[in-house]
Amino acid sequence: MTTGAGRLVIDYTNKIMFRRTVSLLMAAAAVSLTIVGCSSDGTATKADQKRPRDGNPTTAPAKPYEPVWAETPCTIEVPEGSTITCGTLTVPEDRAEPDGNQVILPVVRIHSTSPTPEPDPVVYLHGGPGSGTLRFGVGGRVTNPLLEKRDLILFDQRGTGLATPSLECPEREQAFLTSLSESAPFGEELALFDDALQKCFERLTAEGYDLDMYNSMTNAADLADLRKAMGFEEWNLWGVSYGTRLALTEMRSYPEGVRSVVIDSVYPPSAGEVGGTVRSGTRAFEALANGCATDPSCHERYPDVTADLEKMAADLDAAPYSFPYTPPGGESGTLSITGNDAVGGLFNALYDTTLIPQLPAAVHDFANGGRALVPLLAETGLPFVNGITEGAFLSYECADNGARVDKDQVELLRSAPGRAGMALLVGWDLFCDDWPVSPLPADYGEPMTADIGIPTLVIAGEYDPITPPADSKATAEELGDSAVFFQVPRAGHGPGPDTACSSDIFARFWDDGTDVDTSCVDAITPAPFA
Repeated sequence: MTTGAGRLVIDYTNKIMFRRTVSLLMAAAAVSLTIVGCSSDGTATKADQKRPRDGNPTTAPAKPYEPVWAETPCTIEVPEGSTITCGTLTVPEDRAEPDGNQVILPVVRIHSTSPTPEPDPVVYLHGGPGSGTLRFGVGGRVTNPLLEKRDLILFDQRGTGLATPSLECPEREQAFLTSLSESAPFGEELALFDDALQKCFERLTAEGYDLDMYNSMTNAADLADLRKAMGFEEWNLWGVSYGTRLALTEMRSYPEGVRSVVIDSVYPPSAGEVGGTVRSGTRAFEALANGCATDPSCHERYPDVTADLEKMAADLDAAPYSFPYTPPGGESGTLSITGNDAVGGLFNALYDTTLIPQLPAAVHDFANGGRALVPLLAETGLPFVNGITEGAFLSYECADNGARVDKDQVELLRSAPGRAGMALLVGWDLFCDDWPVSPLPADYGEPMTADIGIPTLVIAGEYDPITPPADSKATAEELGDSAVFFQVPRAGHGPGPDTACSSDIFARFWDDGTDVDTSCVDAITPAPFA
């Protein structure tokens, strides 16, 4: 499988960074298809540590304030031939206390190549939550076809990336690396993450940040302020992964000035239940196995992808693969990769449509003793996971989903995670008691409604491992006649730019709205399995 493995590594280093990354990369849960027993030492609940507040912070009335937009010198590289304006938006951390802490969001405006651009730009809403976008530069954005008619605006959401403050958690990053360097029982690893997150929460709180103010409602208020501060009468939203949740929140809470919306790989406000990653990962691996089984050529070479996957995991659990590893800026050490960890890397590859044709071959190679790919996946994947802004990730997830957390399900997963162990350790599901932010009201999780009436293009990938296509389709149905839905066959996460057809629909939607022609989707021919 040398050719397939080589292709996997080359493409993996260039994959699209749209994801709720921290909750996914090591999603070994998807292999087992069921949750089986593994002991835990248990952790006492810390619900009583939630800071008492009068009402929900995001529904407290805002006091008068003025969002401040200021142009600044660009600190990112400006690609040749591009015209870019950089700046910052400054708003209160808590709009009920405008004289208190301020949040500063970095913003980049890539100007259209047209001498007479349309007046309504497109604003890109990055994934995660917590991924940020500007530290990766804008090189991949300056060739987007939408720039032929419109400006493109990028910004880092509050608490993420290059924003001030940036809610980084080096404590959790170290816990993640430690868990990969040891083959400890799940209960010990769980205690390690509990301790790391509690320390991070306490440190950020002691530094004066109000972590109750980092959620999708405050984020949506920032987005509404940004439009007004930059002087746009209306604009268009383009969200991918978590960015779709932000777009939907904006449509529902701050619809003024939103002309149209593209949501790709939808994470709706109604999603986010405990254990959702386990179920969505399981579905994606089943879809991959079925795709190979129904492809005569793939089935002949790899007759049972699921059996290969389970054999790979069992072999690595029995004999973990150890190798030296030096994290960026860190000290050299050794990683010990178990079956859960290796499957996590393959799970992450399901995000990228260009990698999917290689996966049956990669799984077969692992199942037959191939190990050369493991260090290469670690060298590219681990910095990517630790590149998330963990404090923002946990604040957003635990606030957005907190009112719907099933405590019994949390305790069940803590005591018996089975192969879901690593997925759960790097996710949010088990840790909202360690990260005691005030939850948004329960009605935040209500489905969307058709009366919103904003033209919306909804895109899904058939093999998406984290935002199931059923959620995207259901959201489109909730939005009614104002939404157009299509699914890209055998595609991963964020598949909007993955085919000529989907890219063309994306580019035309900004002008055509719900009249956009999606008939080319039926003619998409996926790349053959390797």
